[in-house]
Amino acid sequence: MPLSGPALASVVAFSFIHHWNDFLGPLIYTNSPGQRTLALGLRYFADEQITQFNYTMAASTLMLVPVLILFFVANRYFVKGIATSGLAGR
Repeated sequence: MPLSGPALASVVAFSFIHHWNDFLGPLIYTNSPGQRTLALGLRYFADEQITQFNYTMAASTLMLVPVLILFFVANRYFVKGIATSGLAGR
């Protein structure tokens, strides 16, 4: 059972990243602009005539911050899983 901790941390991290960056699901299910996710809001920075890349890049950076925080918090579980699964028979 102790070896399942790093695997569960990996599943949680990948699931969070997938749902955080999901575009198509919220596009289909949400109706009002107040319910849209950050990924959809990032798309609305682009206009038909003018795309303001400075706002798009700033919002992309801010959208990346929670994913980086999760990675640095879960990094010790990833390293622990690699360290404990390698050399058991030697």
